[in-house]
Amino acid sequence: MDSRIVICLTAGFLSLTSTAHAAPLAAPRTYVQIIVKACPALEQTWQEHRPDAVTGYFVDPINQGVIYNNERSPTKEEREAFFATQHCIDVPIPAEVITGGQVSSEMTLAQCMGHRGYISSMQYLEMNPAYKNSFPAVGAWECVEQPFEVSGVAGM
Repeated sequence: MDSRIVICLTAGFLSLTSTAHAAPLAAPRTYVQIIVKACPALEQTWQEHRPDAVTGYFVDPINQGVIYNNERSPTKEEREAFFATQHCIDVPIPAEVITGGQVSSEMTLAQCMGHRGYISSMQYLEMNPAYKNSFPAVGAWECVEQPFEVSGVAGM
């Protein structure tokens, strides 16, 4: 074989093996913002006609006679219509609230759509004086992924 072919084959092989072991390119960094659908509380804390009655979990029977074979999840339009009838409002959660406190790491999209997103939404509504009495319940929450950092009140 010609020495030039051997050198070209060796160089090609070395370049292939060096790129195979190289670190993968980092994905562009994204930031997550939570927009929570804040709703008025639906639970009754007491019964007006019986103020001395027992309150709590066992006050009224729940889902008696419901056949779950005929049940289906509501569509997005049905959920939005329900939230409109309940007078729910959209509340963006500031970025410093999401990454503050005990959890100081950036929230991923998967974490936002899961337990951490719900807990962050619930805690924000319960601790914020503007919402804790009038809109304390989380109806839903939406995770918005953005290529730029979300700035809250502290960042302005």
